[in-house]
Amino acid sequence: MKKKYLSILIATFFSITTVLGYCGASASEIGGDDAYTLNVNTDQKLFDVSDVLTGLFFEDINHGADGGLYAELVENRSFEYEKSLDSWKIEKSNTTGPAVEIREESTTDSQVKVCSDNPLNSNNPNYVELNSKDKNETLKLVNDGYKGITVKEGDKYDFSFWARSTEKRNKVTVQIEDEDGNVISEAKTVDKIGNEWKKYEGHLRAEKSTSNAKFAVSVKGEEKIDLDMISLFPQDTWKNRKYGLREDLVKRISDLKPKFLRFPGGCVIEGANKEGMYNWKDTIGNVEERKEIRNVWGYDQSYGLGFYEYFQLCEDIGAVPVPVLNCGMTCQFRGPKSGVSTYMADVGGDLDSYIQDAVDLVEYANGDESTTWGKKRVEAGHKKPFNLKYLAIGNEQWGNEYHKRFEAFQKVLNEKCPGITLISTSGPSADGSQFDDAWKWINEKAKNTMVDEHYYMNPDWFLKNTDRYSKYDRNGPKVFVGEYASKSNTLKSALAEGAYLTGLEENSDIVKMASYAPLFAKNDDYQWSTNMIWFNGKTNYATPNYYVQKLFSTNLGTQMLKQELVKPKISEGNNIKGGIILGSWNTKVQYDNVKVTNNDTGKEIFTDNFDSDNSEWNKVKGNWTVKDGKLILDEISEDCRVQTNSTDWSNYTLELNAKKTGGNEGFLVGFGAKDTSNYYWLNVGGWNNTKTVIEKAVDGEKSTISTADSAYGKVNTGEEYKIKIVVSGNKISCYINGQLTNEVTEQGRDSDVYTSTSYDSKTNDLIVKVVNVAGEDKKVKININGNQDVQSKATVQYVTGEDESVKNSFENPDKVSIKTKNLNHVSKSFDYNADKYSVSVIRLKLK
Repeated sequence: MKKKYLSILIATFFSITTVLGYCGASASEIGGDDAYTLNVNTDQKLFDVSDVLTGLFFEDINHGADGGLYAELVENRSFEYEKSLDSWKIEKSNTTGPAVEIREESTTDSQVKVCSDNPLNSNNPNYVELNSKDKNETLKLVNDGYKGITVKEGDKYDFSFWARSTEKRNKVTVQIEDEDGNVISEAKTVDKIGNEWKKYEGHLRAEKSTSNAKFAVSVKGEEKIDLDMISLFPQDTWKNRKYGLREDLVKRISDLKPKFLRFPGGCVIEGANKEGMYNWKDTIGNVEERKEIRNVWGYDQSYGLGFYEYFQLCEDIGAVPVPVLNCGMTCQFRGPKSGVSTYMADVGGDLDSYIQDAVDLVEYANGDESTTWGKKRVEAGHKKPFNLKYLAIGNEQWGNEYHKRFEAFQKVLNEKCPGITLISTSGPSADGSQFDDAWKWINEKAKNTMVDEHYYMNPDWFLKNTDRYSKYDRNGPKVFVGEYASKSNTLKSALAEGAYLTGLEENSDIVKMASYAPLFAKNDDYQWSTNMIWFNGKTNYATPNYYVQKLFSTNLGTQMLKQELVKPKISEGNNIKGGIILGSWNTKVQYDNVKVTNNDTGKEIFTDNFDSDNSEWNKVKGNWTVKDGKLILDEISEDCRVQTNSTDWSNYTLELNAKKTGGNEGFLVGFGAKDTSNYYWLNVGGWNNTKTVIEKAVDGEKSTISTADSAYGKVNTGEEYKIKIVVSGNKISCYINGQLTNEVTEQGRDSDVYTSTSYDSKTNDLIVKVVNVAGEDKKVKININGNQDVQSKATVQYVTGEDESVKNSFENPDKVSIKTKNLNHVSKSFDYNADKYSVSVIRLKLK
């Protein structure tokens, strides 16, 4: 009997201590002042995790498609660039001497010229005419691709071209050459070219490996031949599809197992003018009939990767398609001052064609062969529907003009395509008046849509906003975070994104989709420096951001569990401290009467009336001069600034006078400047003189932390402005001409560790994600409460690095990557040591 009672007593003791631990013992009681405790209840399933939570966004930016994912090796294959012979060289030679390059401006002569009088088709109007009049002469077109063609010894490459000739002698020779003009493949001659346009095809085998190859097409003797759509593809493509996608890049995204793929933009869909607005109908059918455009990123799109290939790719990698369509507006964000020609299709007029395009896309994706557009899909080779469920209308648009147009789309699509979930947009920012107005409209007029939010912020913002969506209405519209990134490819940014993803999981009853952006970047030709995958002609590497995304995407549970993370108190030091900055962005400016006053004593700690050059200023960038009692910048250049050498000021008021004398924007008035990469500034008249915001820079990456009402966005040339900025502890108050325009209180983060916990009903696994952003290991005591026990062994996939600044590179592609380890002796209460700078996914088998 005594043994029986003792057993009961021991069991009761352990039961009580387990319950007490779950109910919230303090960190100091469990494992020291810096320990964390994660309490999980496997019986309390809160809601189903969105099965499309983690996905990808693809846009042809940074040559992501042409020169990248689309495996075409020839640039400007159809001569449709603004300069018709861009990327082409023309060489003329004869048997008596070496080849001589013909300059482009001499191509209007009778030997080589670009014509459009009798084209292949109306969408592809340009072609080149080669007219060799000497029997000993050779005319050759040479293309070096996208800054060099990469070929591998022994590999085969498919070539094709369209040609016609009215002459009796009609031969075309193709070959691959190295950077010195040496032939590194067999030379193949195609003859019997007729007098009607026809496609000619073959293949070449490379006899040498190089990343600087060229593709050459030539005629010899008395020939007159028209050529168009000159093309070269590797045979080694994704799924070995001829003229297809680059295998290594598709595999990289396939391995990530994205749940959806947003396409094709982004700003690409909006265009810089009406002619440059993306139309999906131009991207399907035979490639020679697809209409090329020049996109907003400054280069031409061939549309070789069009909507058919997009839907096919989604099917291949198991991703739900989320297409974005133009809403009848050019890019609002850039505006006329960025060279954008404002166009808005009239509601009830031209807009009807854009709405019909949306209806037709649904039919193309889902209709059978009895429908007009479904038949086109079937004819392309895909009888089975693509099962389209989502459709986004517009990208980063805002305001009444967008709202009117979206409502017109909504009315028709809800009637004609009732099974489609529409996605509206909240504009380009995470907050501010435009954002607030968008949500007000959505709740009134577009409540049944999903809402696309975009933001690019520094790591600090993401760490402080992991609970962003816990404040949203649980019964309101669902959110699609269509673009986000922490603005660098360092481990620090990846960790911040990992911490943020725990918050998205914890709120995935509201956030249904989220995609990092951008996806791809060509290392020698890009417009955006924060990208998930970098590539060159030969290979690619994934960033730390990629591997963190992969950890979450491949370990998505089915239900979120109730969890409580007990945290120790941490002190980040919220007092804003640092010097001041005077700056400009593409604007000529004048500053004077600068005064800095200590808020506590009222004493002036710095003043400058610019009677002479002051050695207290560090001229960071720009040709700043002091003249007539003013600090003057009389040049148009980006990010020009001067900064005080003092960096330890706090609790102060900065006052100054500012005047714009020319240019596109306004003033940059900085404070809390620790150095040239870490500071705050009031950006008055930013974004082409449309916004006034407070930005915070961390390691050079800026994020908006406060946006003024749009009435304070514009700066008038020649008008003097009185600017005052009060820094009080962690509170910032900004005034323009005595009017409070921006105010924000900077909160420090309250944790170094972030967690989310889910259950996977398909595997009976408990999935615990632990992110440690600190520069030291952190112990996390994990208490598992519930009826099910756990197996004694668990697996851990994790990403970590010695330093938060570490990056991957072509030379060291796996410096940060996913590693795996096992945990032994796991129980319902165990300690997990989270490595410094790490993201861990612990999978525990329940029993």
